[in-house]
Amino acid sequence: MYHYNHLMIGLWAYSNKVCHSALLERTLESHKFQNMDRDTIIQKSLSAYSLLVVLFITSDVVLATKENTQIFIKNNCEAKMGMPCVWEVFNSIFKTGSVTSKCCGELIVLGKVCHSALVQRTLESPNFQNLDKDTIIQKSIDTWNNCLVMTHSPSSSA
Repeated sequence: MYHYNHLMIGLWAYSNKVCHSALLERTLESHKFQNMDRDTIIQKSLSAYSLLVVLFITSDVVLATKENTQIFIKNNCEAKMGMPCVWEVFNSIFKTGSVTSKCCGELIVLGKVCHSALVQRTLESPNFQNLDKDTIIQKSIDTWNNCLVMTHSPSSSA
């Protein structure tokens, strides 16, 4: 069942990426967006799509709670962090690993509210029900605090 779920997620992500790419191309071709920076539009589009893929995977296709959805919309969470850093932070909390200075910077820009909502949303997923929630919450707090220290230390600004 595990492999089947991941196959379905892969197919979903691929098919939606094709649609997303087509929509992005049409947007870039539109006269309404001619005065906007093309690279900025592409980067924001990819960031938003990447976060949607992570949310889809971690939610096991379960609709998010109304509260988390409102948090994501209100705080524009989907546009604040690149996919490589999303995975790095995710792995440091739900698996093992550390977070680089670059990704710590992106995590701090994401903000504590978005960070906490994403961790909570993941914990609500059936895929993560067997995890010790207290341990995950503590790892989430530790990751946040370590990133605060790393991004505010004198050597990180050099």
